[in-house]
Amino acid sequence: MKLPFSMKFLREQFSQGQNIMALIRAADETSINTPAAILASYDIQAGSYVAAMSNDDHRNGILRYASAISRIADSLSVNSILEAGVGEATTLAHVIGQLSAPIKLAAGFDISWSRIAYGNRYATAQRVDASLILGDLFSIPIADNAFDLVYTSHSLEPNRGREKDALRELYRVARRYVILIEPASSFGNAATKKRIAEHKYCEELQRHAKDLGYSVIEHRLFDVCLKENNQSELTIIEKPPVGKRTRDNDWLACPTCRTSLIRNKGHFYCEECGLIYPSIDGIPCLLSQSGVMGTHFIETESSRGNQ
Repeated sequence: MKLPFSMKFLREQFSQGQNIMALIRAADETSINTPAAILASYDIQAGSYVAAMSNDDHRNGILRYASAISRIADSLSVNSILEAGVGEATTLAHVIGQLSAPIKLAAGFDISWSRIAYGNRYATAQRVDASLILGDLFSIPIADNAFDLVYTSHSLEPNRGREKDALRELYRVARRYVILIEPASSFGNAATKKRIAEHKYCEELQRHAKDLGYSVIEHRLFDVCLKENNQSELTIIEKPPVGKRTRDNDWLACPTCRTSLIRNKGHFYCEECGLIYPSIDGIPCLLSQSGVMGTHFIETESSRGNQ
């Protein structure tokens, strides 16, 4: 994924208040946000979401926002929750923390290692047990039907033009429900719709879901609005009952072939592909491009232990 600028230059521009994705779009002369631009933008801003939680007004807003998600999850009686595009876990930690009853498994993934690193620290500080991994929305390193509820919180938004690909992956890893909380392209005010157009955000996700044959059981303006020019709308997709359910301790999968991964020496191995996916500072790096060929990984580790 090639960028028109160095990351050092982009970090300097971010510190001066520049919008990184807009800067890259202009340089690339494109009207979409490329995967490289999205990754660069989110990784550079890592830490800013956690820092914002020190502001009481912002924190209270996030707590209200997360509480609204928790109430929906409670109404659906789910036992496992995954946030796609979890960022720094500032939403997930409080969704989990405000559920009426404990759940068996809470997890999240994001394409930015830096944001996951901040997210782990934040979740720990909030005393929330959540498994956070590095993963790509378009090749989610999670087994089919692994989580009762999969939700997004403004994480699909920059991927205009790839809506259906994202929805297919979210639907695949969900067992019962997919909840989308994204910019309000249908119900938003003029300021929100202007922002969606300026930033090239996704639109009409409910239409894309219906085009794929999914059952949309609710579609409306979301209960909580933190900024008047960034309203959210709620789309709930219900998935028909599935026979096979992934075990709670066996939900990680190879992003390339979706085979269950073997954990060995703190890393993750796909026997089907022969790829080793490393863990950096305890964060499983489960991007397709992170895999290292090592077909003898398991046997060499075993033989070393016998020496």
